[in-house]
Amino acid sequence: GVQRVLFRSKTHNVDLIIENVLHLKKEYMEHKESGFYGYIGTYQLDNIKVFYSHDTDERGTLIELSGIGCRQFETFLKARKVTWFDFLRDCKKNGGKFPRLDISIDDKKTYFEIPMLFDKIRNGEAISRFKKTNYNGSLSMEDGEQGGTTLYFGSKKHSEVYFCFYQKNYEQAEKYNKPVEEYGDWNRYELRFKNDRANAVVTELISSESMLPIAKGIIKNYLRFVEK
Repeated sequence: GVQRVLFRSKTHNVDLIIENVLHLKKEYMEHKESGFYGYIGTYQLDNIKVFYSHDTDERGTLIELSGIGCRQFETFLKARKVTWFDFLRDCKKNGGKFPRLDISIDDKKTYFEIPMLFDKIRNGEAISRFKKTNYNGSLSMEDGEQGGTTLYFGSKKHSEVYFCFYQKNYEQAEKYNKPVEEYGDWNRYELRFKNDRANAVVTELISSESMLPIAKGIIKNYLRFVEK
């Protein structure tokens, strides 16, 4: 699914972006005379945000959908009986670029054990375009039991492509203070793209209208695990 979107259009016509790209009504959005990223104002419906700039500022208008914003916006897409691909097409039609796009695969069969992948990296059994991987994990102070493991591939600051593989079941259990067993097996593989790479991925998604094969193809292109 889509996890995060930043779309920038050169137009200063906020109404056009709200109506033709988001297909929302401006009167239902909260207006603030302040914004992030150097923008001067915001129209906001919960976690769906549109930032606008001065008429002389070439940055124009920016749509930001956070992770929660994407889930909220998805309900509007479903109500209109359209898909993320239609939304991405509407963005393109109105001229602009994607500074950021995150997509993810939810894996409930856990084809990969993430701690096992970590061991393979440590043993030199990974071939990757990424020069660096980071990880974090947790241990219980009571019984030494291992919590969730997260692997990061690439540089968060400098890479246009960045992967984050984590055990979503552990994350949810911790977040809601529930036993991990309630969530069953559940990994999430997040692929985060910036600027040129984000725009290239959007073009591929629009032409193929299928997210999973593209996401899997990108992982395969950047990362594989081997036997010694």
